[in-house]
Amino acid sequence: MAAHKSRAQQAAERREELRGIAVHHFAEKGFEGTSLEDVAAEAGVTKGLLYHYFGSKEALFLEGIESFPIETVIEAIPAVVEEGTPVGDIIRLVVSEARRVLAAHRAEVRLLVRSAVSGSEEALRRLERLVTRFEELLGVAFAKSGDFDPDLDAGMAASQLISSLVFQQLVPELMRDRHDPDAVAEQLVRTTTRGYSTAPD
Repeated sequence: MAAHKSRAQQAAERREELRGIAVHHFAEKGFEGTSLEDVAAEAGVTKGLLYHYFGSKEALFLEGIESFPIETVIEAIPAVVEEGTPVGDIIRLVVSEARRVLAAHRAEVRLLVRSAVSGSEEALRRLERLVTRFEELLGVAFAKSGDFDPDLDAGMAASQLISSLVFQQLVPELMRDRHDPDAVAEQLVRTTTRGYSTAPD
């Protein structure tokens, strides 16, 4: 027989559920356009319970911004840094892992970008942290691959790649209506490799 969850576990799961619902509202409507009444109504709880868990709308919004697991987007990169992996294989690995993580957190990505564009300092800091760390790790991987074009800037190449990946997740309806997402990803790998690598395709 399955063990009963403690009250603390139940509360933590409920809190996570409420935050997830709020993230979707903030991602679609922005901070000003989102009301705690709407979040509470969708969750089937009172607005008072939201205040109990989060304290304020502002605190809930900040938790939503912070909920995107930045580290998981780049966790696969260090594994290939020391291996002299060809540029094409590095990009294919990164695109595959990043697509998986970004797709699983599409609402969080949309919220993070929308908030940054709207001037949220916290969102801007988190985006800067993502891009900077991505540039650092992928730049090192490119530099050590052995076939990266030395006339190109590895950090800039990494920034271009993450920008393309994030854009795909922000406008999935465009990709879905016009092109197969897997084909788009492979095209990104091929064009990126041909543009960045001195090795023959």
